[in-house]
Amino acid sequence: MPEDDAELLTGIIEADETYTGNAPMRFGRHMPGRSVGGNKTAVIGAVERGGAVRLKVSQRVNRAALHAFLKAVVSDDAEAIYTDDYTAYHGIADENTRHETINHGRRQWVQGDVHTQTMEDVWSLFKRSIIGSYHHLSVKHLQAYLDELAFRYNNRENAYLFRDTLLRLIDSEPVEYAELIAG
Repeated sequence: MPEDDAELLTGIIEADETYTGNAPMRFGRHMPGRSVGGNKTAVIGAVERGGAVRLKVSQRVNRAALHAFLKAVVSDDAEAIYTDDYTAYHGIADENTRHETINHGRRQWVQGDVHTQTMEDVWSLFKRSIIGSYHHLSVKHLQAYLDELAFRYNNRENAYLFRDTLLRLIDSEPVEYAELIAG
């Protein structure tokens, strides 16, 4: 249920990345902890505090990928973007938006109102859905699972979520089984 016409995130934004898959991570020499190896797939996300979330599967978790994602989902006049201290996030601030970081490597999780805990909570919901509902995800369909999570998260206060979900499903184009399992 992708939200192609989704509004840009404003206010205070938290951004982070996670990895999903069943193989052990292989860490690169140039970006410890950030290289995707084995069967791991990277997912990047941004959440507006008290607002919506945006999630995307990413082939790379480098400066270009992170900056392009944030440029696509965050308003130019956002107040702040909070991230961990991964150097690829450096340079995302502009004249309207400040960038502040938390150093998880030094076991720092919060400093004043600077933290990424809201985004960590989204990752927790995602990983719990894999364990509790999906059990196994294919990389081919991973973005669809992320879109579903984003839809549910972004509609968490909607008292009519079940009805609205059914209406969106009724209006959606059917997917033939052959297309669904095609390479």
